[in-house]
Amino acid sequence: MDRRTFLRAGTAASAAGAGLLAGCSGLFSVQTGYREQMPPLPENRPAAVYYPSHIEGMEMAGVETIAGNGANATSATNGTGSGGTNNSNGSGGDSGMAGGYRCALTYSYPHRFWTVTGTETEKITIEDNDSLHLMVSVWDPATGVFPLDTNPTITISQNGDSVTTLSPWTMLSQNMGFHTGDNLSLPGAGDYTVAVDIPPTSVRRTGSFEGRFDSQRSVEFSFTFDPEKVSDIMFEELGEKAGTRGAVEPMEMKKMPLALAPKTNELPGRALGTVRTGDAVFDVRALDDVSRFGGAEKTYLAVSARTPHNRYVLPAMSLSATVTRGNETVFDGALQATLDPELNYHYGAGVESIESGDKIEITTDAPPQVARHEGYETAFLEMPSRTLTVGDS
Repeated sequence: MDRRTFLRAGTAASAAGAGLLAGCSGLFSVQTGYREQMPPLPENRPAAVYYPSHIEGMEMAGVETIAGNGANATSATNGTGSGGTNNSNGSGGDSGMAGGYRCALTYSYPHRFWTVTGTETEKITIEDNDSLHLMVSVWDPATGVFPLDTNPTITISQNGDSVTTLSPWTMLSQNMGFHTGDNLSLPGAGDYTVAVDIPPTSVRRTGSFEGRFDSQRSVEFSFTFDPEKVSDIMFEELGEKAGTRGAVEPMEMKKMPLALAPKTNELPGRALGTVRTGDAVFDVRALDDVSRFGGAEKTYLAVSARTPHNRYVLPAMSLSATVTRGNETVFDGALQATLDPELNYHYGAGVESIESGDKIEITTDAPPQVARHEGYETAFLEMPSRTLTVGDS
């Protein structure tokens, strides 16, 4: 019996069982059997990005636009397909909505993932009654930058009655990058209302982002849970490739962007070098136009942290830097997490100057404090400091 056949059989059996339970309690769960069907974790996983045991597709429940600061007005674009192309920043044709957000609600099979506290991970397993992995992605329509860095709140109701409330984790996956998500149980197939409360962004914002993303917003989706449609979502095991270093290609989507860091050759400022630690890639730049970053210094030191292979931003880290010139320390301090329209999510600080021959030591004081899907949970944890020497430019 293949997976799809199994899932359909399981769903049918669950529906029958659920009907019996409904007579007792009035509230029942769709028993899915996803946990038993999940492939085992690859053996000897490297402390790096690796191919997971399998890949899954996803379906889009809807996309909503949230108007600019001061209003919660929404207009549905209601994407209902997951195919198409993306891989850019999703900014095309959205100039009229530059002051607001765009929010997508998507779903896939329930799956295992890992939360992170400091350098420790905790595996979150699939529960017997999990129905879906529900995800929320939020982005700026004009730039494709994802300003959501804290957990939203999702409230699900049916016919006016509350079903469940959850705060999905911010997390990284190889085919979707940065988003928020969690497994959840629904009482059965049917129509639901999904209300999403988006919290203010906590990181510093610069340039045209200054003063934006600073108030809570709310948006509502209509969602039909159809277990048959869930079982039709793409699922592919990777066989011998699983557990080897590398990453699956990013998912292509019509109606939402991916949280990609800028290409190295498209970052503004002087290129100072690139270092890798814990399998993360740090592109280091110096910007001489510091007007939008504040402070009295003449140079802005920026670190754009991204995953290897797919170039996803690595948020929620604590970084610091030490700049030495000969025997003199010319800067020693924290790099502040910042959202900038050109640098995207990065870490930076003002310094008096960066000159040829300077040594820049970058220290990871805390790795990315975001949950991980399979293939990322062993990477970006142990991240020793790295030093580069500034060349002539």
